[in-house]
Amino acid sequence: MKKLLLAFSFVLLITSSTFAANNDPEDIKAVDEAVSSLIQAFLNADGAALDKLAAADLIYVHSAGNVEDATAFKNAVTSGKDKYLNVKFNNQTISTTPTAAIVGHIFDGTLISKGVNNEQPYNLHLGVVQVWKKEGGTWKIVARKSHRLPF
Repeated sequence: MKKLLLAFSFVLLITSSTFAANNDPEDIKAVDEAVSSLIQAFLNADGAALDKLAAADLIYVHSAGNVEDATAFKNAVTSGKDKYLNVKFNNQTISTTPTAAIVGHIFDGTLISKGVNNEQPYNLHLGVVQVWKKEGGTWKIVARKSHRLPF
């Protein structure tokens, strides 16, 4: 886990130190649409949409500390293990370069997860940072890290 956190920190450090934001309005709009599509993919457990949105080298870090690659992330959303009843991203910020974007927001949602909370719905209130990259003109999520926030 320490190696993963170190690697993730290194990626963020490199990204932030070389991140010369251009904040092109078209890129910001496209990233915002991709983030909205990600919400819909969560709610609909849509594997095909997740395939289009997630980079092959995705690192997805949950607030509880578990880490998923692209395959595990997709399986968690589509397997029925986790069922998102509602998801909303608040206070979102997007900063872009021609090939990368950093998205920050507050994730508010309700989730049913098998084996957690007696499979009863529970609320999430998380701070989230996402890194997106442009591949062939399409924005894909490549990294995500969240942490719990007090309600």
